[in-house]
Amino acid sequence: MRRTVATLVAAVLLTSALAACAAPLRVGSDETGDSIARDAARQEAERIAETIDDSRPRNVLASDLAYRYSDSYRASSGAAPTVTADDVELSVQAMSWKGMTRDPGGARITLRITAHAPSRSASLAQKGWSEGDWSGCFAFRVRPFFQWSTTKPKSVICPPAPASPPPTPLPNPSLPADTADRISAVLAAATPKSLAGDLKAAFPDDSVRHDPVTGAHLTRDSGAEGTVLGVAVGISGTTDCLVGKRDADGSVRVWHPANITLQSGEAGCTLSNALHPVTTH
Repeated sequence: MRRTVATLVAAVLLTSALAACAAPLRVGSDETGDSIARDAARQEAERIAETIDDSRPRNVLASDLAYRYSDSYRASSGAAPTVTADDVELSVQAMSWKGMTRDPGGARITLRITAHAPSRSASLAQKGWSEGDWSGCFAFRVRPFFQWSTTKPKSVICPPAPASPPPTPLPNPSLPADTADRISAVLAAATPKSLAGDLKAAFPDDSVRHDPVTGAHLTRDSGAEGTVLGVAVGISGTTDCLVGKRDADGSVRVWHPANITLQSGEAGCTLSNALHPVTTH
Protein backbone atom coordinates (compact mmCIF):
# COMPACT_ATOMS: atom_id res chain seq x y z
CA MET A 1 0.00 0.00 0.00
CA ARG A 2 2.79 2.42 0.94
CA ARG A 3 4.59 1.60 -2.30
CA THR A 4 1.39 2.29 -4.31
CA VAL A 5 0.84 5.70 -2.66
CA ALA A 6 4.46 6.70 -3.26
CA THR A 7 4.14 5.71 -6.91
CA LEU A 8 0.96 7.81 -7.31
CA VAL A 9 2.57 10.88 -5.70
CA ALA A 10 5.59 10.60 -7.95
CA ALA A 11 3.35 10.34 -10.98
CA VAL A 12 1.37 13.44 -10.00
CA LEU A 13 4.53 15.46 -9.44
CA LEU A 14 5.97 14.37 -12.78
CA THR A 15 2.74 15.24 -14.58
CA SER A 16 2.66 18.72 -12.96
CA ALA A 17 6.26 19.41 -13.94
CA LEU A 18 5.61 18.40 -17.55
CA ALA A 19 2.49 20.56 -17.67
CA ALA A 20 4.42 23.56 -16.35
CA CYS A 21 7.03 23.12 -19.05
CA ALA A 22 4.40 22.81 -21.75
CA ALA A 23 2.28 25.81 -20.57
CA PRO A 24 2.87 29.13 -22.39
CA LEU A 25 4.91 31.74 -20.47
CA ARG A 26 2.73 34.60 -19.15
CA VAL A 27 4.85 37.68 -18.68
CA GLY A 28 3.38 40.93 -17.45
CA SER A 29 -0.14 39.57 -17.31
CA ASP A 30 -0.97 41.86 -14.37
CA GLU A 31 0.09 45.05 -16.21
CA THR A 32 -1.55 47.07 -18.98
CA GLY A 33 -0.40 49.99 -21.04
CA ASP A 34 -2.75 52.24 -19.06
CA SER A 35 -1.24 51.20 -15.73
CA ILE A 36 2.28 51.65 -17.07
CA ALA A 37 1.36 55.16 -18.27
CA ARG A 38 -0.27 55.98 -14.91
CA ASP A 39 2.77 54.86 -12.92
CA ALA A 40 5.10 56.84 -15.19
CA ALA A 41 3.01 60.00 -14.68
CA ARG A 42 3.09 59.58 -10.90
CA GLN A 43 6.85 59.03 -10.96
CA GLU A 44 7.27 62.19 -13.04
CA ALA A 45 5.26 64.17 -10.47
CA GLU A 46 7.53 62.85 -7.71
CA ARG A 47 10.63 63.69 -9.79
CA ILE A 48 9.40 67.27 -10.28
CA ALA A 49 8.83 67.65 -6.53
CA GLU A 50 12.34 66.37 -5.76
CA THR A 51 13.87 68.67 -8.37
CA ILE A 52 12.09 71.66 -6.87
CA ASP A 53 13.41 70.81 -3.40
CA ASP A 54 16.93 70.19 -4.71
CA SER A 55 16.95 73.70 -6.22
CA ARG A 56 16.53 75.14 -2.69
CA PRO A 57 14.14 77.91 -3.79
CA ARG A 58 14.31 81.20 -1.89
CA ASN A 59 11.48 83.39 -3.10
CA VAL A 60 9.97 82.23 -6.37
CA LEU A 61 6.75 83.15 -8.14
CA ALA A 62 4.32 80.29 -8.69
CA SER A 63 4.07 81.34 -12.35
CA ASP A 64 7.85 80.88 -12.69
CA LEU A 65 7.61 77.37 -11.20
CA ALA A 66 4.69 76.50 -13.45
CA TYR A 67 6.67 77.63 -16.48
CA ARG A 68 9.88 75.87 -15.46
CA TYR A 69 8.28 72.46 -14.91
CA SER A 70 5.85 72.40 -17.83
CA ASP A 71 6.25 71.84 -21.55
CA SER A 72 6.40 75.65 -22.01
CA TYR A 73 9.99 75.63 -20.80
CA ARG A 74 10.89 72.54 -22.79
CA ALA A 75 9.46 74.04 -25.97
CA SER A 76 11.36 77.31 -25.49
CA SER A 77 14.66 75.45 -25.08
CA GLY A 78 14.02 73.18 -28.07
CA ALA A 79 14.35 70.03 -25.94
CA ALA A 80 12.85 66.72 -27.02
CA PRO A 81 9.81 65.27 -25.21
CA THR A 82 10.50 63.42 -21.96
CA VAL A 83 10.65 59.65 -22.48
CA THR A 84 11.10 57.14 -19.66
CA ALA A 85 13.14 53.94 -19.67
CA ASP A 86 9.96 52.05 -20.65
CA ASP A 87 9.52 54.35 -23.69
CA VAL A 88 6.59 56.15 -22.04
CA GLU A 89 6.28 59.66 -23.50
CA LEU A 90 5.34 62.35 -20.97
CA SER A 91 3.78 65.77 -21.41
CA VAL A 92 3.28 68.35 -18.65
CA GLN A 93 0.85 71.26 -18.86
CA ALA A 94 0.55 74.03 -16.26
CA MET A 95 -3.11 74.30 -15.23
CA SER A 96 -2.94 76.88 -12.45
CA TRP A 97 -0.44 78.95 -10.47
CA LYS A 98 -0.87 81.30 -7.52
CA GLY A 99 1.31 83.26 -5.10
CA MET A 100 5.00 82.96 -4.33
CA THR A 101 7.04 80.76 -2.02
CA ARG A 102 7.30 83.36 0.75
CA ASP A 103 3.49 83.61 1.04
CA PRO A 104 1.98 81.96 4.16
CA GLY A 105 0.51 79.24 1.96
CA GLY A 106 3.57 78.97 -0.28
CA ALA A 107 3.56 78.98 -4.08
CA ARG A 108 0.79 76.74 -5.40
CA ILE A 109 0.80 75.15 -8.84
CA THR A 110 -1.21 72.43 -10.54
CA LEU A 111 0.28 70.40 -13.39
CA ARG A 112 -1.49 68.01 -15.74
CA ILE A 113 0.76 65.09 -16.63
CA THR A 114 -0.18 63.07 -19.68
CA ALA A 115 1.54 59.78 -20.44
CA HIS A 116 1.47 57.54 -23.50
CA ALA A 117 2.84 53.99 -23.29
CA PRO A 118 3.43 52.24 -26.63
CA SER A 119 2.74 48.53 -26.75
CA ARG A 120 5.58 46.18 -25.96
CA SER A 121 5.88 42.46 -26.64
CA ALA A 122 6.65 40.16 -23.77
CA SER A 123 9.83 38.11 -23.69
CA LEU A 124 11.88 36.12 -21.24
CA ALA A 125 13.81 39.31 -20.38
CA GLN A 126 10.98 41.80 -20.05
CA LYS A 127 7.29 42.19 -19.45
CA GLY A 128 4.87 43.16 -22.14
CA TRP A 129 1.70 45.25 -22.37
CA SER A 130 -0.73 46.74 -24.84
CA GLU A 131 -0.72 50.42 -25.83
CA GLY A 132 -2.07 52.68 -23.11
CA ASP A 133 -2.64 56.26 -21.99
CA TRP A 134 -3.21 58.15 -18.75
CA SER A 135 -3.76 61.80 -17.86
CA GLY A 136 -4.26 63.43 -14.48
CA CYS A 137 -3.39 66.44 -12.35
CA PHE A 138 -1.08 66.93 -9.39
CA ALA A 139 -0.99 69.89 -7.01
CA PHE A 140 2.28 71.17 -5.55
CA ARG A 141 2.77 73.55 -2.62
CA VAL A 142 6.29 74.99 -2.60
CA ARG A 143 7.83 76.83 0.34
CA PRO A 144 11.26 78.55 0.53
CA PHE A 145 14.09 76.39 1.83
CA PHE A 146 14.43 78.47 5.01
CA GLN A 147 10.87 77.39 5.89
CA TRP A 148 11.67 73.80 4.98
CA SER A 149 8.76 71.58 4.06
CA THR A 150 9.14 68.70 1.64
CA THR A 151 7.24 69.28 -1.60
CA LYS A 152 4.78 66.43 -2.11
CA PRO A 153 2.62 66.05 -5.24
CA LYS A 154 -1.06 65.52 -4.48
CA SER A 155 -3.43 63.92 -6.97
CA VAL A 156 -6.32 66.33 -7.62
CA ILE A 157 -9.22 66.87 -10.02
CA CYS A 158 -7.95 68.87 -12.97
CA PRO A 159 -9.10 72.51 -13.08
CA PRO A 160 -10.08 74.09 -16.40
CA ALA A 161 -7.15 74.73 -18.68
CA PRO A 162 -5.91 78.37 -18.59
CA ALA A 163 -6.39 80.62 -21.58
CA SER A 164 -2.63 80.92 -22.00
CA PRO A 165 0.46 79.15 -20.63
CA PRO A 166 2.40 80.66 -17.71
CA PRO A 167 4.45 83.72 -18.67
CA THR A 168 8.17 83.50 -19.27
CA PRO A 169 10.04 84.54 -16.09
CA LEU A 170 11.45 88.06 -16.20
CA PRO A 171 15.25 88.25 -16.38
CA ASN A 172 17.13 89.22 -13.25
CA PRO A 173 17.72 92.99 -12.92
CA SER A 174 21.08 94.02 -14.31
CA LEU A 175 23.09 97.17 -14.84
CA PRO A 176 22.83 98.87 -18.26
CA ALA A 177 25.39 97.71 -20.80
CA ASP A 178 26.97 101.19 -20.94
CA THR A 179 27.32 101.58 -17.16
CA ALA A 180 31.11 101.95 -17.32
CA ASP A 181 30.84 104.73 -19.93
CA ARG A 182 28.20 106.57 -17.87
CA ILE A 183 30.34 106.39 -14.72
CA SER A 184 33.40 107.65 -16.61
CA ALA A 185 31.43 110.60 -18.02
CA VAL A 186 30.04 111.53 -14.59
CA LEU A 187 33.44 111.40 -12.91
CA ALA A 188 35.11 113.38 -15.69
CA ALA A 189 32.63 116.30 -15.47
CA ALA A 190 31.41 116.37 -11.84
CA THR A 191 32.49 118.51 -8.94
CA PRO A 192 32.37 117.28 -5.35
CA LYS A 193 29.08 119.17 -4.88
CA SER A 194 27.42 118.05 -8.10
CA LEU A 195 28.58 114.43 -7.99
CA ALA A 196 25.54 112.86 -6.26
CA GLY A 197 23.07 114.70 -8.51
CA ASP A 198 25.06 113.93 -11.65
CA LEU A 199 25.19 110.25 -10.74
CA LYS A 200 21.42 110.10 -10.12
CA ALA A 201 20.78 111.81 -13.45
CA ALA A 202 22.98 109.25 -15.21
CA PHE A 203 21.32 106.37 -13.35
CA PRO A 204 17.71 107.27 -12.49
CA ASP A 205 15.78 104.84 -10.28
CA ASP A 206 13.86 103.40 -13.24
CA SER A 207 17.01 102.64 -15.24
CA VAL A 208 17.03 99.21 -13.57
CA ARG A 209 13.94 97.08 -13.00
CA HIS A 210 13.04 96.61 -9.36
CA ASP A 211 12.32 92.93 -8.70
CA PRO A 212 9.42 92.62 -6.22
CA VAL A 213 10.22 88.93 -5.68
CA THR A 214 13.90 89.12 -4.74
CA GLY A 215 13.89 92.79 -3.77
CA ALA A 216 16.86 93.47 -6.07
CA HIS A 217 17.13 97.15 -7.05
CA LEU A 218 19.56 99.80 -8.26
CA THR A 219 22.03 101.17 -5.70
CA ARG A 220 24.15 104.34 -5.97
CA ASP A 221 26.87 105.66 -3.71
CA SER A 222 29.18 108.61 -4.20
CA GLY A 223 31.43 111.01 -2.36
CA ALA A 224 34.75 112.80 -2.29
CA GLU A 225 37.92 112.95 -0.26
CA GLY A 226 39.42 116.30 -1.10
CA THR A 227 39.71 116.45 -4.89
CA VAL A 228 39.42 112.68 -5.30
CA LEU A 229 35.92 111.54 -6.36
CA GLY A 230 34.43 108.07 -6.10
CA VAL A 231 31.18 106.39 -7.13
CA ALA A 232 29.63 102.92 -6.93
CA VAL A 233 26.66 101.64 -8.91
CA GLY A 234 25.20 98.16 -8.48
CA ILE A 235 22.26 95.81 -8.00
CA SER A 236 21.44 95.01 -4.38
CA GLY A 237 22.01 91.44 -3.23
CA THR A 238 24.17 90.59 -6.25
CA THR A 239 27.76 90.96 -7.47
CA ASP A 240 26.60 93.16 -10.37
CA CYS A 241 28.59 96.27 -9.46
CA LEU A 242 30.96 98.81 -10.96
CA VAL A 243 32.95 101.40 -9.04
CA GLY A 244 34.89 104.37 -10.33
CA LYS A 245 37.46 106.86 -9.09
CA ARG A 246 38.83 110.19 -10.31
CA ASP A 247 42.24 110.89 -8.87
CA ALA A 248 43.61 114.33 -8.04
CA ASP A 249 45.38 114.50 -11.42
CA GLY A 250 42.02 114.06 -13.22
CA SER A 251 42.58 110.47 -14.39
CA VAL A 252 39.46 108.29 -14.27
CA ARG A 253 39.32 104.56 -13.70
CA VAL A 254 36.26 102.24 -13.61
CA TRP A 255 36.35 98.59 -12.53
CA HIS A 256 34.44 95.65 -11.08
CA PRO A 257 35.47 94.91 -7.49
CA ALA A 258 36.45 91.38 -6.51
CA ASN A 259 33.29 89.33 -5.96
CA ILE A 260 34.35 88.36 -2.46
CA THR A 261 34.29 92.04 -1.44
CA LEU A 262 30.65 92.30 -2.59
CA GLN A 263 29.31 89.58 -0.31
CA SER A 264 27.10 90.31 2.67
CA GLY A 265 29.18 91.69 5.54
CA GLU A 266 32.04 92.78 3.28
CA ALA A 267 32.80 96.21 1.74
CA GLY A 268 29.93 95.86 -0.74
CA CYS A 269 29.15 98.05 -3.72
CA THR A 270 29.96 101.27 -1.84
CA LEU A 271 32.01 104.44 -1.97
CA SER A 272 34.50 102.79 0.39
CA ASN A 273 35.19 100.07 -2.17
CA ALA A 274 35.82 102.77 -4.77
CA LEU A 275 38.09 105.07 -2.81
CA HIS A 276 39.79 102.34 -0.79
CA PRO A 277 39.66 99.11 -2.86
CA VAL A 278 39.88 95.95 -0.82
CA THR A 279 42.90 93.83 -1.74
CA THR A 280 42.24 90.08 -1.96
CA HIS A 281 44.71 87.24 -2.44
